[in-house]
Amino acid sequence: MPNSQTAKQPVDLSIMTEIAGENREMITLLIKHLLKEYPVKIAEMRQSIVGNDPEKLREAAHKLKGTVSNFGARQAHEMAFALEKMGKENLLDQATETLAKLELEFYRIEKYLKVNYL
Repeated sequence: MPNSQTAKQPVDLSIMTEIAGENREMITLLIKHLLKEYPVKIAEMRQSIVGNDPEKLREAAHKLKGTVSNFGARQAHEMAFALEKMGKENLLDQATETLAKLELEFYRIEKYLKVNYL
């Protein structure tokens, strides 16, 4: 169960700062890239579930998992990892609920990043 600090901040940009340094422009570009790409990956995962394509689910979840790890988005990372595993193990019947939770988490991430960094 997340603590109140985690609930308030869905990302930990100190991890991004470790990667990009104090280069605010680079961090902004990376944030914009995340905000552009996550809806695409969510749509790919949704389509893979509807289309009964566990490999596409695994691939999309894996890519998204790597991206969110750069932002310290722990909950999103855990959900993407779970979806990746569901794809690998062909457990698509369990993926719809997890994907819905991941999508809600990304709304939190997007709102937080737009308010605090863009």
